Amino acid sequence: MYQYYFGFKERPFQLVPNPAYLFLSRGHEEAMAHLTYATTDGDGFVAITGEVGTGKTTLCRAFIESLDDHCEVAYIFNPKLTAVELLQGICDEFGIVASDNTTTKDLIDLINRFLLSKKDDGKQVMLIIDEAQNLSREVLEQIRLLSNLETNTEKLLQIVLVGQPEMDDILCTYELRQLSQRITLNCYLSPLTYQETVQYIRHRIRLAARNEGVDFSIPAFRKIYGFSKGIPRLIHIVCDRALLTAYGMGKHRITRGIVNRAIQEIGARGDIGRLRTIEKRKTILLASLLCIVLFLLVTPRPGDFSIGPFTGFLGHRQPSSESGTADPPVQPGDGQGKKPSVFNGPGASRIASTPGLTEPTGFTPETALETVEPGNPFPEPTVVSIAGVQSSPLAALLSRMDTDASKKMALADALSLWGVEIPVKAYTEKALADPESYFILTAGQNGFQVHSMQSSLARVSKLNLPAIFEFYLPGRSDPYFLTLDRIDNNKLSFLTDTETGHIEITTGDIETLWLGMVHIPWVNFYDYNAMTPISGSEEDVLKLKQLLEAIGYKDLEPGIVYDTKTEAAVKELQRRYAIPMDGLVGPLTKIALYNEQPGLYIPHIRSGKTTVQITGAGGAP
Repeated sequence: MYQYYFGFKERPFQLVPNPAYLFLSRGHEEAMAHLTYATTDGDGFVAITGEVGTGKTTLCRAFIESLDDHCEVAYIFNPKLTAVELLQGICDEFGIVASDNTTTKDLIDLINRFLLSKKDDGKQVMLIIDEAQNLSREVLEQIRLLSNLETNTEKLLQIVLVGQPEMDDILCTYELRQLSQRITLNCYLSPLTYQETVQYIRHRIRLAARNEGVDFSIPAFRKIYGFSKGIPRLIHIVCDRALLTAYGMGKHRITRGIVNRAIQEIGARGDIGRLRTIEKRKTILLASLLCIVLFLLVTPRPGDFSIGPFTGFLGHRQPSSESGTADPPVQPGDGQGKKPSVFNGPGASRIASTPGLTEPTGFTPETALETVEPGNPFPEPTVVSIAGVQSSPLAALLSRMDTDASKKMALADALSLWGVEIPVKAYTEKALADPESYFILTAGQNGFQVHSMQSSLARVSKLNLPAIFEFYLPGRSDPYFLTLDRIDNNKLSFLTDTETGHIEITTGDIETLWLGMVHIPWVNFYDYNAMTPISGSEEDVLKLKQLLEAIGYKDLEPGIVYDTKTEAAVKELQRRYAIPMDGLVGPLTKIALYNEQPGLYIPHIRSGKTTVQITGAGGAP
């Protein structure tokens, strides 16, 4: 109903597991890595668990679509079967012909012969069972017996169990200890963080939108996160209703008020009501248990005068959420302000009036409450303990920075590596409040695009472009930004406004300060804007084939059709750059395409590749 009003080609928040909309949060990326490992080096079971609605099925389908002909997969999504029915289902998935009255032994023999033939062909075979928490113990035992199909050196069948957390409870029983011992990889798919929730919503809108026809306010994002707790299915429910509400009101901006109204409208739904009832019961139970524990700990015991109500667990020092040790108070800065820069490298010509290093803003419980809306659990990004961080040079540098100044400085640094100097200024109030909007707006006026994503260092290294990292200090809710200009093994170099012009740290130094968010400026040299094959014209398909042929894919079919050979070439390129192999030509795939093109001058961050700066942006040199 509302998709034409907002310019969507389809509703972005449908409750279907569409692999084309897969968003790789840190948890999803880890789960995908587990699945990828199982196809190559796995030698046992892989178990992936997650709460209802966290995207397990979408992940499985996206993974299956990313596989090439080297792997055969049987996907069982209805596991409420008997042992014989399971074996018959596996045969059907693999295309093994078996009669209805075939015995269990005959079915296993057929599967074993199939696996041996695939091994001779050099192929990997995998069995993925979704909703595995519904498997009976009889069926689980049969699955364990299937894992015995092996040669002297390797397993013939890799088995992946995907289910809700109850699956772990079942596998931990005494009767299934043999199966439990064979699980070599276990991954928990957690709900999205607040930052990931924001990126998830924007990600789906970008894929569904023909144009920029809708916008969410920051308070709306917070309300959505408070309602959904980061569970994608609940995010879909509230966002879909919020868009419908905005459509009815003739609005294009989703505000907190619209989200509140949407939540009130769906509050009477049975599934949401039951979920909230369960959550309330869990909260009451946990609170009751906590009160009992605290009462027992602080109550003096007869004959024991060493424990009083203000010693032991309840002292004046409050334990932090992670380490259990007290966070020391934030010390004020030296008041010296910004040091003059003598760095003559990239970014040295930033506007001199840009505020740089300032005294840190004090953080107290009172100021923290000002950033949290009533009734909205908004823990991000205060998720790490300050223990072990104080001595970090990176933490010390960030603690002296101003978040808005670092945002402007980081973008100026990143574009300077491309040979472009920009004036550091804010354009709108919204751009100041939202770093991603600021990056997109400012970079766009200088001929650049910016891709923001949750990532890993490995993927950033593969993409090989200067990247703006988003850091968080313990106890502070504002992000800080630095541009990565070089990566060499486990050494990272970030551009700074200090006398040396950069800070060099190890990869381990950022673990507690970086939550995985990066912003990567890039140039769309040939104005290839289509999301092939979902959108775009025949001319866009021809342009894609020309770009692929220029980097070595010479056997593509001529014409304007996105054929199987073109898709295979795209997936191969995605594989080399650690991009989800979905065959869709999105921003990351375009970055990879341009990285491979001969004659384009692009700055790189990995050692061994020369950084050549260009004199302009927005087109081919």
